[in-house]
Amino acid sequence: MKKEKSENYLREIIFIIFVQKKIILRTTVCLFFISILIAFFWPPTYSATGSILVRGKKLEKSPEALEQMDMRSTEVTKEDLAAEVEVLVSPALIEKTIGVLKAKGLYPAGAKAVPLNEEIHNTKLYDLKTLVAPTSNVIEISYFSKNKDYAVNFLQTLMDQYLENRLLMYHPEQTEAFYTDQASKF
Repeated sequence: MKKEKSENYLREIIFIIFVQKKIILRTTVCLFFISILIAFFWPPTYSATGSILVRGKKLEKSPEALEQMDMRSTEVTKEDLAAEVEVLVSPALIEKTIGVLKAKGLYPAGAKAVPLNEEIHNTKLYDLKTLVAPTSNVIEISYFSKNKDYAVNFLQTLMDQYLENRLLMYHPEQTEAFYTDQASKF
């Protein structure tokens, strides 16, 4: 009669752990202390967050029924929100924001001297995050930086520049002069 040899893998694993318990314990303690040191001595990263509410397009009146107050508003679509996000993180807007910060003297003095296009690329890719809040028309923007004051200033300036761009898009400066000129002709 031939005896079959059964292999007990669980027993072998327990035996290996028991024999190597000192090495396993030392490695665990070492990794624990390294993670504690990293947690306490890693430079902090600050974030500034803001939100932008994207409104629907202007109310439209039905031209067939001027007497009726039949007005309808168009809903903001996902495509509209995606387009607004692209405008927010566009290289032109980031470049304008950096230019305004440099002009105001709010750009960090200890910043590395890198080309502007590389700085814009890094800002868009790593430091600036956008998120469309689910089931709403709100775009949440976060900017991450090692300098907390710069994070706040950058995000505030970016949002100001975004609003100025949107204002100029919907109400160009030439519009007022055009309407004033047309009104004076009548």
